[in-house]
Amino acid sequence: MRAMAKQAIDQRPSTFAMVPQDNIPETVTIKAMVDKYEAAPMPHRKIVNTLTSQIKDNRMATLFHGKGTTLCMGCHHNSPASTQPPKCAACHGEAYRAKHNDGRPGLLGAFHGQCIACHQAMQIDKPAATDCTACHKKRTS
Repeated sequence: MRAMAKQAIDQRPSTFAMVPQDNIPETVTIKAMVDKYEAAPMPHRKIVNTLTSQIKDNRMATLFHGKGTTLCMGCHHNSPASTQPPKCAACHGEAYRAKHNDGRPGLLGAFHGQCIACHQAMQIDKPAATDCTACHKKRTS
């Protein structure tokens, strides 16, 4: 019995599955509120690499992140695991909400729920989770 358990443990992956760097956009520009604010550039690759560096040596994470896109699903929830997930507005935009009325937050609520909660959970100080103008510069024109 011990031999079977050892064999099962030995067959677990020893390296963390990762999406190739070239497939991770350096920056994703969020343009949802360009009527009031400048577009907000999000350092997407930096975020992904930070998350990866925090869990890549964890054997449990290595076991459960068997696909490179598994980590992506933390933010890109409820969409197919892919290196090209649909835009957030596909499920959180006004057109979707008007048609489905299933209680999902609107786009602003979805962004803020994901971004602010992550900054708080990861204890990110810069920019602070509540420093709106760090990401959203007011439009001057």
